[in-house]
Amino acid sequence: MEFGLDRIYRLLDYLDKPQEKLSVIHVAGTNGKGSVCAYMTSVLLQAGYKVGRFNSPHLIAPRDSVQINGNAVDAELFENASNFVTTVSNNNNVGASSFEILVGAALWLFVKEQETHGLDFVMLEVGLGGSLDATNVFTSPVMTVITSIGMDHMGVLGNTIEEIACAKAGIMKKGCPVVIAPQAEVKAEKTLINCACALEISCVVMVPGIAAVDTVTHRADGGDRLTTGQRIHLQHNPKDRTKGTALPSIDVDYMVALHGDYQRENSATAVMALEWLTHLGVIKLTKESLLKGMANTRWPGRLDWVNTDSLSTDSTDKLSFPKLLVDGAHNPPACLELRRYVNQTLHHHQLRRTIWIIGVTTGKSLNDMLPTLVQNDDVILTVPFSQPEGMPWIHCVDPVALAQHADYAENQKEALPQVSLQDALVSVSSLYRPETDLVVLCGSLYLVADLYRLIKADYL
Repeated sequence: MEFGLDRIYRLLDYLDKPQEKLSVIHVAGTNGKGSVCAYMTSVLLQAGYKVGRFNSPHLIAPRDSVQINGNAVDAELFENASNFVTTVSNNNNVGASSFEILVGAALWLFVKEQETHGLDFVMLEVGLGGSLDATNVFTSPVMTVITSIGMDHMGVLGNTIEEIACAKAGIMKKGCPVVIAPQAEVKAEKTLINCACALEISCVVMVPGIAAVDTVTHRADGGDRLTTGQRIHLQHNPKDRTKGTALPSIDVDYMVALHGDYQRENSATAVMALEWLTHLGVIKLTKESLLKGMANTRWPGRLDWVNTDSLSTDSTDKLSFPKLLVDGAHNPPACLELRRYVNQTLHHHQLRRTIWIIGVTTGKSLNDMLPTLVQNDDVILTVPFSQPEGMPWIHCVDPVALAQHADYAENQKEALPQVSLQDALVSVSSLYRPETDLVVLCGSLYLVADLYRLIKADYL
């Protein structure tokens, strides 16, 4: 793909500049940006606001990238919008990429919704990077948020953490407040703060180490379904962690249903952004709306436990393992967080071995990902994933090549390449020992999507 903003600006000009008509909260980062968008959307909806949301990549189908009030846009409406924007691009020789068409269609749909039914805010996730991403077309977003930054997409964004952070900071705009999530890399935090100071904009810098008070079981959505999650305590005194703002101190307990230590910092970043918007008078938010919105947030494909009784395979035999852990971890920082959660799960259930089903996009840092995930006694099954719709540039690593790499990297017994995900599930069924084993599928959200299709999960 050829990156740059010329094509998207030309395309949006022909669409009557929809980016100038929306109140956008723009979110960039290596990991956590989708979760932050999900948390903030859930709370804003709970508070009575009408909210559009754009996330990429899509999970099941391209239209699930574009949501209005918590639901993916209608299939026919999305197709018509995409066809219209494609025609505009073709008729005017714009040459827009598939992602630029998607962004154009999303913004056009949001404006149409705003004109017909009203739309208060749009939560917008960056596609790749920030500076040159097709979503970076807003001169005055309501707020920008930068989530955790790590080493990913080095060939495009830069080969150092500072270069990558600088690319992400490209969504910051003069006069628009920015929340900076806790950063594992001090150099990333310093770079982001310097970028904010150069623009003379107000920023809040979150402190690493948000505390989870305990694990809790609560009733989601006010119904009968019990959900296990985390009760989190956010205590933030911004006196020494703010630039150009007088945000009051925050001291709040809330619950989230999403798993993983990293959701403490993702959720806290969302809460901080919402509290700041409230302080600025942009939104009105009650404590009840905040607590309900956070507790009811869902974000498929991230540390998601999937029951296997509904899995469809080519075998008529029932799978021997009752459930598996599904996660879209596809870069070293995300793999580190997944491994941490796997360790906690193994310890809690007194298990000893992990069976990994792994599929990876080409260009990923396998030398960093695989050693982070896999331990010596583990078993690896490598699989392909389906070609994502509308993303011709995405390719999966061949399972045989991935297995050879895993075998070499881990110096362990041979990894097992599989022809398909269905074959892998059947193979796991023959390997699985209930008294010792945990089954995990990871490496790519595109692989996660394939699994959801097998269980016919309706995440749209």
